[in-house]
Amino acid sequence: MYGLFEPFTDVVPSFFGWLNEGPLTLTIFLHTIIILPMIWIYFDEKKKLKNKK
Repeated sequence: MYGLFEPFTDVVPSFFGWLNEGPLTLTIFLHTIIILPMIWIYFDEKKKLKNKK
């Protein structure tokens, strides 16, 4: 039976092969690289606009 995470078996280990490993890998990567910084930038800009008034 297949689990959520399987061992990484690729002839040439690559970044894109790692992203294709399982259903959560790409999601976790995108949230870490894109979504979380966007939230941080949003609150940072909101604070700047509030201090400008």
